[in-house]
Amino acid sequence: MVRVVFAEDNYLVREGTAALLSASGEVELVSMAATYEELMRIVWDESPWIFLYHQQDLYGVRDRVKNFRPTPEAIVRLEQTEVT
Repeated sequence: MVRVVFAEDNYLVREGTAALLSASGEVELVSMAATYEELMRIVWDESPWIFLYHQQDLYGVRDRVKNFRPTPEAIVRLEQTEVT
């Protein structure tokens, strides 16, 4: 069974679950993207908490460092990074 639940509070979002099931069965990319966009709106609107802090990440890199790419989740991955 697939459900959209906020884990800490076990807060079930029924409308979000329906959108998730709809998106997962979608074959056409444009329709799938639109359904996932609607799902993100539902989850954002139904969120049972307020985000009070957003950390900004700053990276300084010398020009000798190649292929350094920060990730959206703020995890530093260095598999492709090189120092020349």
